[in-house]
Amino acid sequence: MGFPRLGRHLDALLDDHAIDLVVMTNCAEAALRIADHHYLATLWDMDHRDRLEFPEKYVDRVLEQGDRRYRASLTRALAVIANSASGARRISSIYQIDSHRIVVLPFLPSLPVRRHRAGKGGVDAAWVKQHYRLPERFLFYPAFFSSAKNHLYILEGLLALQHRHGIRLDAVFCGGGDPPDEAIVRRQIRALGLEDLVHLLGLVPDEHIPGPMTIGHALPTIAQAFIYISIVQVEL
Repeated sequence: MGFPRLGRHLDALLDDHAIDLVVMTNCAEAALRIADHHYLATLWDMDHRDRLEFPEKYVDRVLEQGDRRYRASLTRALAVIANSASGARRISSIYQIDSHRIVVLPFLPSLPVRRHRAGKGGVDAAWVKQHYRLPERFLFYPAFFSSAKNHLYILEGLLALQHRHGIRLDAVFCGGGDPPDEAIVRRQIRALGLEDLVHLLGLVPDEHIPGPMTIGHALPTIAQAFIYISIVQVEL
């Protein structure tokens, strides 16, 4: 992509391939290396401003560095892609981007989810439940293990439900991630005594994901809030 180690300017590589327009799927540093070509920039969420309690958002001035990069990339972009109307408004307000240059492109469910809903999935919910030995009621959180995710908050919520309301609710986690972060979650599960309530599936095939979503529909408000909190910006 034209980084210094390649010995070529990004614009030269784009010219070699007769590329007139570049679509950036994020606000990566590569956008700052384009000088002679139009590009579209993408800012899917404002998580770097919304989750300041996470250390990786404020140590070593990460927030300020990210904001400078976003501002420079978005200002020069031919258009900016946002994931929701509320996200578009925030981008316009924070980075002073004209609203007519922002295109709202909402997230869509993954192909396996859409196939499952259309009755064309490879496996059904009953098979998934039996295969993974899932409980009757549970909160489902498919997310990679990271300090920026909500696993630890969910564990605290399970404990609060148990102690304050006498409700024992299972949680099903699936996904990969950083081994040190996964180890922290596992230690916290043991420390809180939740080994019998928390089910760690690890990495599972995409076509197996819709099954737990379907089974967990008995708790739609809770399940949907945690399933989508990290990937969809709520319309305010």
